Formats: sequence, C-alpha cells, structure tokens
Amino acid sequence: MLVSKRKKIGAITVLLIISFAYLCHHQNQKCSALKKPADQLEALRSLPYVSSTNEKIENTISGVTAYNSEKAFNGYNLYTDYSRRAYLIDMHGKIAHEWLFPFEGRWEHLVLLKNGQIIAICVGKCIIKLNIDSEVLWAYTLNVNHDIVMPAENTFIVPFSENSILYNSRRVHFDSLLWFSENGEIVEKWSTFKNLGKLKKLHSKTLLDERAYVKATGIARIDRRIEKALDDIRALYLSIENLIKGEVIHSKLDPFEYAREEDISKLKMRKVEFRTGITKLIRRSLGIATYYEYYHLNSIHLVPDTQLGRKDDRFKKGNYIICLRNVSLIAILDRESKEIVWSWGAKELDWPHAPSMTYEGTILVFDNGTHRKYSRVLEINPLTGKIVWEYKTNPPQSFFSDCWGYCQRLPNGNTLICDSGKGRVFEITKENELVWEFFNPFAENGNRKKIYRMIRIPKEYAKECLGLSD
Repeated sequence: MLVSKRKKIGAITVLLIISFAYLCHHQNQKCSALKKPADQLEALRSLPYVSSTNEKIENTISGVTAYNSEKAFNGYNLYTDYSRRAYLIDMHGKIAHEWLFPFEGRWEHLVLLKNGQIIAICVGKCIIKLNIDSEVLWAYTLNVNHDIVMPAENTFIVPFSENSILYNSRRVHFDSLLWFSENGEIVEKWSTFKNLGKLKKLHSKTLLDERAYVKATGIARIDRRIEKALDDIRALYLSIENLIKGEVIHSKLDPFEYAREEDISKLKMRKVEFRTGITKLIRRSLGIATYYEYYHLNSIHLVPDTQLGRKDDRFKKGNYIICLRNVSLIAILDRESKEIVWSWGAKELDWPHAPSMTYEGTILVFDNGTHRKYSRVLEINPLTGKIVWEYKTNPPQSFFSDCWGYCQRLPNGNTLICDSGKGRVFEITKENELVWEFFNPFAENGNRKKIYRMIRIPKEYAKECLGLSD
C-alpha cells in the first residue's frame, strides 16, 4: 500500500515536469522567430561589475603623476576602493583621512558631511552612515543602485532597483527613485515602470520590447502558474515526509535516494535543492531564467541655482537630472510634480553616466560609448541640444571606459574626469590641457582597482568637516 502511494506521488511529479516541458517546447517553437541576436540582448542583462582593471599594477605608474598647482583647482579628492575603504587624498595623493566600511561589498559612492561623517552606498545591499572613526551610526538594508544625493540635511534620494517583473516573457528590472525623510522613512517614490508610457516616447524601442519565447496569450499569469506548480511540488514533499516511517521505499520514479528516518535532514536539504532546480528548469524552459535591466537608472543630480533656471522652470533649482543608461537618455524631473520636463541624448549618447548641470546652465555628461568603443565628455546647451564643448582623445579609442565613468565641472572651469576602466582620474582645462592626473595605487589580485567615482572637495569644506590643517 505504501509503495503504491509512493509510485503515485512519483508519477504525479514526473507528469507535472513533463507537462511544463511540453508547454515550454510548444511555445518556443511558435515564438522562435521573435528571438534577437544574442550579443545585442546580452548587453541588457543584469550582470555584476568587475572591480579591477586589466593592468598589472607592478608594471604601471601609480598615484599622482601630473600636477600643475597654478592651473588645477586645489582641493581634496574623495573616492572609495570599491571594497571596504573610502579615502580623502590631497592633490599630491597623500591620504588625509580614510574610513573603513563594516563589510566587503560594492562601495561605489559617498557624501562627506560635517564632523567627518559620511553617508555611503553599498550597491544592492545598503545605505550607511559612519562617523569620523568609521563607527556605524545607522544603516538601511536596501537594493540601492549607484548614487545618492542630499537635497537637505539628513534627507536623501537614491536610485533603487526594484524586484524583477515578467515583461514580454523575460525577467526585467525597472528602477525607481526613493525619497527618504530625516526620520529614515520613505516619503516618495518615482518609478520608471509606472512612467514607462511617457518614457518610451522619448527613446527608441529596445529589444526588451520584443516578446521573447512565450506568446502573449495567457502569459499575464505565468508567474501564478509557476507558483501554483511549486505549491503542488511542496505538497508532494509533505506527502513524502508523511510516508517516510523508517522503511526503505523503492520506486523507479522516486527522485530522492534517502528514505530512512535518520536521513530526514538530508531529505529536507534535497527538497530545497530540488525545488530550486525545478524553479530554474521551468524559468529556463520558458525563457525567463535570465534577468535583464530595462533602463538602468545610474545617477541622480540636483539642478543648482543658475541664471537659466531663473528664467526657465524646466531648469529651476532643485529639479532632478537622471540618467537612463540602457536607452542613452538623460532627463530632468520637476521637483514638485515629478513630471519629465526635458530630455536629450537618445540619438546622440551611447550608454552615458553622471549628467549634471553646471553653474553656467550647461549640462555635462560622461558619454561612455559602450557600443562605439570610445568615450568622450560632452557639454551641451540644454535649450538647443547643441554640443558646446567636447573632450575625446586622438585616437578616440585610447580613452574608453565601457561601463563606468564620471565627470565634474570644477569652480575654476576645469573638468575632473574619472576614467574608471583604467583606475585613472585627471583634470583638464577648457583647452584640454592636463593639469592633474592620478592612478589608483591599490590592487586586487595584482591588477589595478577601478575607481567608480572621484569627487573634488573644496579645501575649506574638507578642513571644516575633518579639522585638517595645511
């Protein structure tokens, strides 16, 4: 009787798997014509960032390699080593202060506050506040993404990576912006998914707008069907446990090799592995095992007070400039309505980073050139969309940071550029004269570590925050 029940349960399990396999194969056959070249779609996958360059640090120069004190904007330079430390260095590369984060992670960006405190982000994990001695003051567990700005003291805004949803038969992430109050509460949220209809009018169609392996018919509840299947499998596990009473049960359909009472713990572990495997099998067969990013909202910047902003509300103080990398679009959100009031770049940029408005009312942006294979820094007139200044090298391919990069307009008109792919930061004048250059001296497995972002801090502010002396 026991063996008969066991066989029946095993048969149900096999039938369940076969049914899903048939469904997936049938849908794959019908929709194969919708597939796109793998290399194009691969670029939209949600992938981890690599923290080191391809350069062996012992064979290259390190630290400050150029410094023209008369032409450079003299201050302190703030950056992280991506893993556990943040540094404030002077113009000669000497460490003025450092902070130690409480655990390893993708520590990409931080903001220096008074009394030597910092707020930093660990991508995908948390936002954290440390004091001058690296003691944790508070931390929020959050799937934060790349950036943080503070519109007022103790309030901040961060890009947030939402859980993936099923979009055109693929697992896709749509980012949001989160506003935090002084009490650490989320008081507002702006979602790219909820604004998808408006955003799609501003850029070209992406490959993720094409349906994948499963047809639209009936796909709206595919997640529910998967969960239903997993519920059935969980029910089977419970039945199997109830059947195990210390006897050895033999069945060709039995997916478990352990059946003795003393092996229940092993059985439970195999249940978890089996359930995970079934989930992956179903999603892989349906073409939704891979995770993609639709927009990849990689930065947010506050618009400063400018003469342009006082005349044109689209560029008024306190509005937000955001960057949607995967569609090569930069946009401005109105600070009150959160409506998109300006956008640019869909036909000009190539997977950019770090757009910001200068005090002259122009917009500076790091144009990575991920697909064209060389980078440049652009300054544009937001009223005309015309490029008014550009930095690129000759040959162009000698300056290329494919997926990271940062640029900052300094008070003296110079531009600080972070060539993240090489772990190099340099400052140039409007005439493209090099007046400061720094190579990250830190290594990982013998290779120079990348620098996601470096920010130049005015001397007076750094001294006020940390009590530094000349």
